[in-house]
This record gives sequence, C-alpha cells and structure tokens, in this order.
Amino acid sequence: MKENPYSAILKMVRRQAGNQIPVTFRFGVIRRANPLTISVSGTEQSKTDLLMNADIGELKIGDNVLLVPINGDQQFIVLCKVVSV
Repeated sequence: MKENPYSAILKMVRRQAGNQIPVTFRFGVIRRANPLTISVSGTEQSKTDLLMNADIGELKIGDNVLLVPINGDQQFIVLCKVVSV
C-alpha cells in the first residue's frame, strides 16, 4: 500500500526539525528560480537556507509556496506550491 503523502511530509518535517513539530508555517514567493530564492517573512532566503520536498515540480518566479521554519528560523523546508482555487 502506498504511503499517505501527508504522513510522508510529516515524517520529513520531524526528521529535519529534530522531532519538534513546528508551530508555525510561513508563506513565501519565488523571486528567482536559479539559483532558488524565496521571499519569506520580509527576507530573501537562498538555496543554502532551503530544503525542498522532493515531489515539488519546477518552481517559477511569482509562485507561492508554503514553508516550515527550522533551526530558529535560519532555514526553511519548502513543503508545497500553493495555488488559487
């Protein structure tokens, strides 16, 4: 049976956050695709400050993403792309 994708994300977050469930999520906007740069919480985060869900497809400038802060807001896990309905 295939693993629930939400369970997989939760496992990844727990692994990256040292088994501490994050209390907040952040909303970000892609500012540059290569190298990846995301505007989040009034700051620009570069590729070295980002970890990404492997199932996210190609991100383009202007795309919205949901992030989880880790390491005291020094790094972020990009969980998913967020789109309008």
